[in-house]
Amino acid sequence: MFVLRVKSVFVVTLFFLGLAPFSAAAQEVREHVIFILAGTYFPVVTEVTAGDHVRFVNVSGAAHSVRHLEGLWETPQMPEGQELVIAVTDEMTGIFKDDAGHFAQGELKPLSAPQQD
Repeated sequence: MFVLRVKSVFVVTLFFLGLAPFSAAAQEVREHVIFILAGTYFPVVTEVTAGDHVRFVNVSGAAHSVRHLEGLWETPQMPEGQELVIAVTDEMTGIFKDDAGHFAQGELKPLSAPQQD
């Protein structure tokens, strides 16, 4: 932990001295909102990158948890009206369903790289 702190202080010092490049795009964290509805998710597909945040908002009328189809991750159960924010990792992309395994499913899809001309 001490080594990381020293590295952070060193990088911040270089930045403020104008000796380190800074890219706002590289530091940008996006938050995506996914509504849990009765029988579906909205939006159904959400494009994400590692480091983004996903806010699940349960407005379904019942308690739900959300889990990756292959069991790679799962949220705790959220009562009606509750919100839960998770940080996206590379392993989290793919299809997710509710805890009861209903037909409704959503997808965290890797953000496509912009095409170069």
